Amino acid sequence: MARPSMSTNPPRTPLSRPERPPAVTAVDLTKWVGPRMALDGASFTIPSGVVVGLVGPNGSGKSVLLRVLLGLMAPTSGTVEVLGLAVTGPDGNAGGRVGSLLADTHFRHRSSAYRNLEVLARRRRDSGAQIEQLLGLVGLLDRAHEPVGSYSHAMLQRLGIAAALLSDPDLVLLDEPTNALDPEAADTIGRLLKELAGMGPTVVMASHRMRDVEANCDWLVVLDRGRCAYAGPTWELPSSTPPALMVTPEDPGQLGPLSELCVRLGLMPTRNGHRLRIPGGREIAGWLNREAMSRGIALAELSFLEGSLEDRYLTLVGRAPQDLS
Repeated sequence: MARPSMSTNPPRTPLSRPERPPAVTAVDLTKWVGPRMALDGASFTIPSGVVVGLVGPNGSGKSVLLRVLLGLMAPTSGTVEVLGLAVTGPDGNAGGRVGSLLADTHFRHRSSAYRNLEVLARRRRDSGAQIEQLLGLVGLLDRAHEPVGSYSHAMLQRLGIAAALLSDPDLVLLDEPTNALDPEAADTIGRLLKELAGMGPTVVMASHRMRDVEANCDWLVVLDRGRCAYAGPTWELPSSTPPALMVTPEDPGQLGPLSELCVRLGLMPTRNGHRLRIPGGREIAGWLNREAMSRGIALAELSFLEGSLEDRYLTLVGRAPQDLS
């Protein structure tokens, strides 16, 4: 299993692999856990070759969905296919082509990272696992023979991702891989996930950290009360905040003439300190810049404003920020 080293390449889009079947297809997926309906008729499709953010408020069904996809839980009703095959159980799940890192994944702390992966590979009857390559991929090769009890939380997360890749899977399911990490460590995990998707597998990460989802995921599945509230490209999640341009003249004394120009052009500027806020999308930015320059007004700032992914997500599910986890 020859794998390239990590890079900062952007994530692939769903259009980059049109010939491959969807990684996941769920139709009217329902799952009761005791007296609670954890999944309530969820329907969605995840294309191949993307990094997917699986998000939702507390109790929305994220962890249950991961376990259903792994065959660890049987759906109460509805259908789910993984890599084109119906999920029938942990052994019949897409022929072992799914790797995972769940919240309850544990390692033997007195054993080394190499030994832990060796034991897991033997348990999974995967004699061809390229353990050294995997440890190199996740940046742990130089500490491969140290007890994992000496590892930081971030290193254990990276070891968990290596464990998820033991069988060279086509789909990787990760439960909160950046949870409790500092920004630098979370960015390292994010670059690794994008690298993985660029190499072939579809990567699904359940997360409540919208900053990490926005930075790393090009596809989004939003669960709310067990239903799928949105599934599609991250950048297409609807926003309730109208887009606007923030425009600042290089000469503060030209703020008035710039405002008058906007009115003559049919725009509706409002003053915001030393800047103008102008309703509209990116399509008017170049036009406005040319019109201003033709009248001798140089612009020091021309930026586009829209709601952050977290703002759009909170609007969609109607919850407060503290309910994200």
